Amino acid sequence: MLMNGQVAMIAAGKWPFGTYDKNHFANIDVQFLPTFKTSKVIFGSGAFPVLKSTKYPEAAYQLSAFLSGVYSQKTTLSNTSIPTRISVMNEVLPKTPASNWKVYAESADVAKAVEAPMQYGEIQGVFDRHVSEILSNQSDAATAMKKAKQEIDAILKK
Repeated sequence: MLMNGQVAMIAAGKWPFGTYDKNHFANIDVQFLPTFKTSKVIFGSGAFPVLKSTKYPEAAYQLSAFLSGVYSQKTTLSNTSIPTRISVMNEVLPKTPASNWKVYAESADVAKAVEAPMQYGEIQGVFDRHVSEILSNQSDAATAMKKAKQEIDAILKK
Protein backbone atom coordinates (compact mmCIF):
# COMPACT_ATOMS: atom_id res chain seq x y z
CA MET A 1 0.00 0.00 0.00
CA LEU A 2 2.93 2.33 0.65
CA MET A 3 4.47 1.69 -2.75
CA ASN A 4 1.06 2.21 -4.41
CA GLY A 5 0.61 5.56 -2.67
CA GLN A 6 -2.42 4.33 -0.70
CA VAL A 7 -0.80 5.09 2.68
CA ALA A 8 1.79 7.70 3.59
CA MET A 9 3.67 5.78 6.26
CA ILE A 10 4.07 2.37 7.83
CA ALA A 11 5.77 1.04 10.94
CA ALA A 12 8.39 -1.38 9.73
CA GLY A 13 12.00 -2.25 10.20
CA LYS A 14 14.37 -2.74 7.33
CA TRP A 15 12.81 -5.94 5.95
CA PRO A 16 10.67 -4.20 3.26
CA PHE A 17 13.78 -2.78 1.58
CA GLY A 18 14.32 -5.97 -0.43
CA THR A 19 10.87 -5.52 -1.96
CA TYR A 20 11.51 -1.82 -2.48
CA ASP A 21 14.74 -2.60 -4.37
CA LYS A 22 13.08 -5.23 -6.58
CA ASN A 23 10.36 -2.72 -7.49
CA HIS A 24 12.71 0.26 -7.91
CA PHE A 25 10.86 2.08 -5.15
CA ALA A 26 13.06 4.78 -3.66
CA ASN A 27 10.52 7.33 -2.40
CA ILE A 28 11.14 6.26 1.19
CA ASP A 29 12.76 7.48 4.36
CA VAL A 30 12.80 6.40 8.00
CA GLN A 31 11.82 8.17 11.19
CA PHE A 32 11.48 7.41 14.89
CA LEU A 33 8.22 5.78 15.92
CA PRO A 34 6.12 7.78 18.35
CA THR A 35 6.57 6.90 22.00
CA PHE A 36 3.86 6.60 24.59
CA LYS A 37 3.84 7.28 28.33
CA THR A 38 2.78 3.70 29.10
CA SER A 39 5.16 1.77 26.87
CA LYS A 40 8.30 2.00 24.81
CA VAL A 41 8.71 1.19 21.16
CA ILE A 42 10.04 -2.35 20.77
CA PHE A 43 12.63 -3.53 18.29
CA GLY A 44 14.63 -6.52 17.22
CA SER A 45 17.90 -6.94 15.43
CA GLY A 46 19.96 -9.66 13.82
CA ALA A 47 21.63 -11.21 16.84
CA PHE A 48 22.82 -14.79 17.27
CA PRO A 49 23.08 -15.70 20.96
CA VAL A 50 24.40 -18.93 22.45
CA LEU A 51 21.93 -20.47 24.86
CA LYS A 52 23.25 -21.53 28.24
CA SER A 53 21.41 -24.87 27.86
CA THR A 54 23.13 -25.88 24.60
CA LYS A 55 24.66 -29.36 24.50
CA TYR A 56 27.32 -28.14 22.07
CA PRO A 57 28.67 -24.87 23.48
CA GLU A 58 31.82 -24.76 21.33
CA ALA A 59 29.95 -25.41 18.06
CA ALA A 60 27.22 -22.95 19.07
CA TYR A 61 29.86 -20.33 19.87
CA GLN A 62 31.60 -20.87 16.52
CA LEU A 63 28.31 -20.50 14.63
CA SER A 64 27.34 -17.42 16.63
CA ALA A 65 30.76 -15.86 16.03
CA PHE A 66 30.50 -16.51 12.28
CA LEU A 67 26.93 -15.17 12.02
CA SER A 68 27.87 -12.10 14.06
CA GLY A 69 30.92 -11.39 11.92
CA VAL A 70 31.32 -8.75 9.26
CA TYR A 71 30.98 -11.14 6.28
CA SER A 72 27.73 -12.68 7.54
CA GLN A 73 26.19 -9.37 8.52
CA LYS A 74 27.00 -7.88 5.11
CA THR A 75 25.54 -10.83 3.21
CA THR A 76 22.88 -12.44 5.39
CA LEU A 77 21.50 -9.25 6.89
CA SER A 78 22.39 -6.85 4.11
CA ASN A 79 18.97 -5.97 2.72
CA THR A 80 16.47 -7.32 5.21
CA SER A 81 17.75 -6.58 8.68
CA ILE A 82 19.55 -3.92 10.61
CA PRO A 83 23.11 -5.11 11.22
CA THR A 84 24.16 -5.14 14.87
CA ARG A 85 27.76 -4.25 14.09
CA ILE A 86 28.18 -0.48 13.86
CA SER A 87 30.89 -0.79 11.18
CA VAL A 88 28.58 -2.87 8.96
CA MET A 89 25.63 -0.59 9.72
CA ASN A 90 27.65 2.43 8.62
CA GLU A 91 28.56 0.68 5.37
CA VAL A 92 25.26 -1.04 4.50
CA LEU A 93 22.56 1.42 5.59
CA PRO A 94 23.74 4.43 3.55
CA LYS A 95 23.12 2.29 0.43
CA THR A 96 19.37 2.34 1.14
CA PRO A 97 17.27 5.11 -0.39
CA ALA A 98 16.60 6.36 3.16
CA SER A 99 18.58 9.53 3.79
CA ASN A 100 17.68 9.44 7.48
CA TRP A 101 19.08 5.89 7.93
CA LYS A 102 20.91 6.79 11.18
CA VAL A 103 17.53 6.55 12.91
CA TYR A 104 18.00 2.77 12.86
CA ALA A 105 21.12 3.04 15.04
CA GLU A 106 19.73 5.79 17.25
CA SER A 107 16.48 3.88 17.87
CA ALA A 108 18.28 1.45 20.16
CA ASP A 109 18.65 4.25 22.70
CA VAL A 110 14.91 4.93 22.94
CA ALA A 111 13.44 1.47 22.40
CA LYS A 112 13.17 -1.79 24.30
CA ALA A 113 14.69 -4.93 22.84
CA VAL A 114 12.44 -7.97 23.05
CA GLU A 115 12.78 -11.56 21.96
CA ALA A 116 10.57 -12.40 19.01
CA PRO A 117 8.46 -15.55 19.33
CA MET A 118 9.12 -18.44 16.97
CA GLN A 119 5.83 -17.63 15.25
CA TYR A 120 6.87 -14.04 14.49
CA GLY A 121 6.51 -14.37 10.70
CA GLU A 122 3.01 -15.79 10.99
CA ILE A 123 2.01 -13.14 13.55
CA GLN A 124 3.40 -10.36 11.37
CA GLY A 125 1.25 -11.56 8.47
CA VAL A 126 -1.89 -11.44 10.63
CA PHE A 127 -1.07 -8.00 12.01
CA ASP A 128 -0.16 -6.56 8.60
CA ARG A 129 -3.37 -7.91 7.06
CA HIS A 130 -5.56 -6.29 9.71
CA VAL A 131 -3.67 -2.99 9.63
CA SER A 132 -4.14 -2.96 5.84
CA GLU A 133 -7.89 -3.40 6.40
CA ILE A 134 -7.86 -0.33 8.64
CA LEU A 135 -5.76 1.78 6.29
CA SER A 136 -7.93 0.91 3.31
CA ASN A 137 -11.16 1.65 5.22
CA GLN A 138 -12.31 -1.97 5.06
CA SER A 139 -12.57 -2.13 8.86
CA ASP A 140 -12.52 0.15 11.85
CA ALA A 141 -9.45 -0.07 14.12
CA ALA A 142 -11.23 -1.56 17.15
CA THR A 143 -12.79 -4.40 15.15
CA ALA A 144 -9.66 -5.16 13.16
CA MET A 145 -7.40 -5.22 16.21
CA LYS A 146 -9.86 -7.41 18.13
CA LYS A 147 -9.77 -9.92 15.26
CA ALA A 148 -5.98 -9.64 15.04
CA LYS A 149 -5.63 -10.32 18.78
CA GLN A 150 -7.83 -13.42 18.55
CA GLU A 151 -5.78 -14.79 15.63
CA ILE A 152 -2.44 -13.94 17.26
CA ASP A 153 -3.47 -15.50 20.58
CA ALA A 154 -4.44 -18.69 18.73
CA ILE A 155 -1.07 -18.76 16.94
CA LEU A 156 0.84 -18.30 20.19
CA LYS A 157 -1.05 -21.18 21.83
CA LYS A 158 0.04 -23.66 19.14
